Amino acid sequence: MKKLISIFLVVIVLFSGCVEKKTSVNYINSRNYPIYGVTDLPEDLTLLNNLNIRYNDILVNLFEGLVKKDIEGKVIPGLAKSWSVNKDNTVYTFKIRDDANWSNGDKITARDFVDFFSQILSGNVNNIYDYQLFYIFGAEDYRKGKIDFNKTGIRSVDDEVLEIRLNVPCNYLLDILSSPIYGLRKLDNNLKTWVFNYDKIGFSGAYKIKHIKNEEIELEKNVYYWDKENVISDKIVILDNKNTESSLAAFQSSKVDFIVSPPLSEIKALRSKNFIMESSSHSGKVLTFNFSSDKVMNKELRNAINNCIDRKKICDDALDNTGEPWKYNISDNKKAKGDEKSNYSSFKILCLNDIKSKKVVEELKKELKTNLNIDLQIVFCENNEFIDKVKKNEYDMALMDFIMEYKNPISYYEKFLSHNYFNFFSYKNREYDNTIYKAKMEINETKQKELFKKADKILISDLPAIPLYIERNIICKNENIYDLEMNYNSNILLNKFYYSSK
Repeated sequence: MKKLISIFLVVIVLFSGCVEKKTSVNYINSRNYPIYGVTDLPEDLTLLNNLNIRYNDILVNLFEGLVKKDIEGKVIPGLAKSWSVNKDNTVYTFKIRDDANWSNGDKITARDFVDFFSQILSGNVNNIYDYQLFYIFGAEDYRKGKIDFNKTGIRSVDDEVLEIRLNVPCNYLLDILSSPIYGLRKLDNNLKTWVFNYDKIGFSGAYKIKHIKNEEIELEKNVYYWDKENVISDKIVILDNKNTESSLAAFQSSKVDFIVSPPLSEIKALRSKNFIMESSSHSGKVLTFNFSSDKVMNKELRNAINNCIDRKKICDDALDNTGEPWKYNISDNKKAKGDEKSNYSSFKILCLNDIKSKKVVEELKKELKTNLNIDLQIVFCENNEFIDKVKKNEYDMALMDFIMEYKNPISYYEKFLSHNYFNFFSYKNREYDNTIYKAKMEINETKQKELFKKADKILISDLPAIPLYIERNIICKNENIYDLEMNYNSNILLNKFYYSSK
């Protein structure tokens, strides 16, 4: 179940017939709570080593951090009711809510956050996002085992006040802390075995797990949650349908009320019935080059590949309008001339083994063959195999997911740094590294934007990756669901929508 790369399986399944319709009506009338259909569940609720947005749907509704994001990406209070920053922007002081409680009624204190940060930054925890917190004084040294946590810049002044001291100013620290992965929880064995020990977990968010049976997870309102008065549904069920075809079938037979990313082949029909809700996301697909492969080291060749890709055609045809061309000013995007040459006629490209990725890579294969006479040898992989091959440099190109975890553009740029975890493609440029490190420390937004422009020029020149398209959030919901919302990170906010059984 563990996934490092977000994937969407696409298969055609049609349910019809009078018997099914009669059953669905009886089923939906027999309950007064909504059901959310998913295609996969995480192995544990630590969730610091994956990129699966859907896993975080569970995280964001069960646990809450100091701050959080609304649908526009604005940082709003969470378990901290307020915060202040000192004059040189290096010390953040958070005031914990008086009514912030764990799901068992125990008071949440600043010390709980100290314990939480000490756990997620521990060298014993697999945390691929650790670099996000290295602005904090001593955090990196603690992560590397050089100092004790009490020597870092995170401390509880008292039960209600948490202080975070930075090495240098960071004007997007709140943006970072609003990510669902920083929802307050105790990283213990209960999180790792949550399916069996859910009743022993302390929840800090709007919901708690009441019961798990087979593939059905029953959530109930956390009566100790500080904002419980604005949690609309007392009960919500999450049903694991295992795959997309089963999820669609469950929706069509009214066994679930909403699902995410239905099969591409069904979207047109679902749109015609007003079942589809769409919005822009902040994740997409990029075509990356392996800088350890001699085949793609020719910069002119990479530029020719970029120029021959018709992003609009990919979005319109391969994706059935579920993606938007990535507006990235690499070049004028004119068609490449056929006289662009390479010493190699064949390139190995890695692609996740799902239908949406397959359709995109097949379109890329046709365009590269037609325009550059390049043959793509497509290697389809499951998640773990994909990452393994990428890390072992067993590829020339790869079709990868790219996610911007927070609103500040640095979330995009830092992934190309030489030592960033997400730089799977062995790209190294000292000038680029220095530019982004300066941008990370710059608190003046105008000056930071200028540094981003400089970084853009370097990426445009080097082309370590070619942005292709931005995913669209596609939610399929029935007429019983009202005002369904996603936050900036494309996570469904289960506490916000209305359900009306009929």
